[in-house]
Amino acid sequence: MISILPTNAIWSKQMKTTNRPFQLEETIPGTFLLQGFAGGALGGFTYVVASVLWVGHANFNKVVFLTPFFMLAGAILGVFKAAIMWGFYRLTGIRMGALARVAISSTSAFALAAFINYQFESRDFANWLIITLAPTVPTALFVGSHVKPWELFTFGSIVVDGERVGSKSVLATLGTLPLRFLNLIGLAVLILRYSCGTPNWEPFASPEINREIFAYPLIYIAVSAYLTFRSPRKVILPALGLLLNLYGFLAFICFFSYTRTHWTNGWMVSNIFVTFFIAWAVFLVARLAAPTNEVKPLTILPAASTRPNVEEHQCLGTRFLEWQKRVA
Repeated sequence: MISILPTNAIWSKQMKTTNRPFQLEETIPGTFLLQGFAGGALGGFTYVVASVLWVGHANFNKVVFLTPFFMLAGAILGVFKAAIMWGFYRLTGIRMGALARVAISSTSAFALAAFINYQFESRDFANWLIITLAPTVPTALFVGSHVKPWELFTFGSIVVDGERVGSKSVLATLGTLPLRFLNLIGLAVLILRYSCGTPNWEPFASPEINREIFAYPLIYIAVSAYLTFRSPRKVILPALGLLLNLYGFLAFICFFSYTRTHWTNGWMVSNIFVTFFIAWAVFLVARLAAPTNEVKPLTILPAASTRPNVEEHQCLGTRFLEWQKRVA
């Protein structure tokens, strides 16, 4: 009992501190800067979407062109904010959870928007609130969390013998990235397209258009992106990929029938669908041909001893007496 209790106490202490904020930074220095960069970039994108939705409609081409610049600006501001949050933690030792970080950041953004609105005697408080609040919340969620931004390029698992394991091949991991980033970019463009609307159509106003143009492709893109991170068994993945791409083809038909009637970019939609199909083919080859990490079978049997003339079972008291004699 004497040797077991300290071990249990240490294990219990480790379990209690596993999910503490900023713990990832203690093992991987500089993580908060990457988290601030990723959170700020997402905040810049959130600002663009919120601003366009507030206006009602905007020129889609201009919005797509300006979005990367807003994301870059948000990423730079996110790095500065991450440094401030990390400095506050180092000075005070206070580990604020996600809810506390979001609450403090939102309150600060609200106060800043009110100050700017009063200082410039503006009547557009909502616009200032969007400017200050939209980039703030994603950064507050990322910095100090267990989000690892580099896993966007490195993480990916597939089910083997009931357990998820990663690939041991760098080329196999790289083969999943085209479909992953194509889905993420497509999701961002789809959100921007929905936010911009058209002069004759406002977001949230046409359920049929929303379903055919945005809901069906959104399901296809979301499921495809998820499978690049967490894939099922190698037996199931090809069949699932075939069904998903058949569904994507039907979504493409619905989208294409509308674009031919209202827009003149049906050829662009066709090229996008072919690109997704090629990326899916590369993804399947990379996933199915990739060697995976070994999965050790679970067993309750003890390992056989390789030392000769050693008794397999000894009581704790006998071992303690032998140790006491050797020390003496």
